[in-house]
Amino acid sequence: MVLASLPPSVASVLRETTKDFIDPVYGFDSEFTGYALAAQVMAPDREVAIARVEAALTPAQPTMVRMELARLRASTKARVQPGDDLTMILQVLAEECQDYPPDVVRYALRQWAKREVFFPALAELRDELQRHCKRRRALLEALRRHG
Repeated sequence: MVLASLPPSVASVLRETTKDFIDPVYGFDSEFTGYALAAQVMAPDREVAIARVEAALTPAQPTMVRMELARLRASTKARVQPGDDLTMILQVLAEECQDYPPDVVRYALRQWAKREVFFPALAELRDELQRHCKRRRALLEALRRHG
């Protein structure tokens, strides 16, 4: 959706960059590594594109994050040890989630609940959020780099 919001002059010169490799299990594969602009873009169009991508990267509100984490907690089994402080665990996870846009947080947490049995650790949650936000951040980096 973010790509569709870009000015046509930007979208038309935007190219995905990938890294090809041989996966030992599945054979040939390709991994997204970023974006590049194949040609110069007029400054006003580039600035509009940057503003739209920055808007799509606006961090989630704490209330929304807490609601989604509570939903995730109710949807998964917890690996709680005696003495664990659930409030502290949720606070740490919420702080991590608040660095990401609300749609990414919602999607990542709900996908986790559909796919996994257990509540995620911080590192697992961070990986999930980063994976779902990677393209937006790469797009912003490419637009800023070609200024």
